[in-house]
Amino acid sequence: MGPSGCGKSTLLHLLGGLDGPTGGELWLDDKRVDQLSERGLANLRRREIGFVFQAYHLMDELTARENVELPAILARRSPLQARTRALELLDQVGLADRGNHLPSALSGGQRQRVAIARALVNEPLVVLADEPTGNLDSAATLEVLRLFDHLHNSGLTLVIVTHDERVAATADRIASMREALSSTRYD
Repeated sequence: MGPSGCGKSTLLHLLGGLDGPTGGELWLDDKRVDQLSERGLANLRRREIGFVFQAYHLMDELTARENVELPAILARRSPLQARTRALELLDQVGLADRGNHLPSALSGGQRQRVAIARALVNEPLVVLADEPTGNLDSAATLEVLRLFDHLHNSGLTLVIVTHDERVAATADRIASMREALSSTRYD
C-alpha cells in the first residue's frame, strides 16, 4: 500500500521480472531472477508467476476462453489440456457461461475475473496483482476480493498492490510504502 508514485507498481514489476533492478538481487523460489536471460525470464513468468493488471490486458479479438488458454498454449500444453484448464478456471471464477464472449461483451468485473483465470492457468507459485480493483465498481470489487480470498485460502500466494483500504483490509500482511525525498523507502 502507498500513495500514487511511491513505487508500488515498480516493485511489483521487479518481483515479476518485468523490470530489472539497478542494484541488489531478486530471488524467487531459489532462483536469482535478476540474472536470468530474457528467455529465462519469459519461462519464469510463463510458468511460475501469474499477473493481474488493473487494465485487464485481454486480447480483444479472442474470446474469454481463448484469453485464458493462451498462456497454457505458450507454455506448450496441448490444446486439449489448455482448453480443459481454461474451462475449469472460467467455471471457478463464475464465468462458465461466458467463455465464448469477447471481452467487449463482458463487464469490467467479468473481464477482471477472466484476467484472474488467465493468471492461474499455468498454476503459478505466486500471483502479482497491480490495482486489480482500480477500474471496478463496488459490487465487482467485492466479487474479485471474494475470489482472491478463496485463492489465498486454497494456498496460493498473492501479492496485491493497492491504494484501496478495502482491498488492503483483506490481506494477512500489509507493507506500506512512502516516497522519500531522494528514493523510495519501504517500511
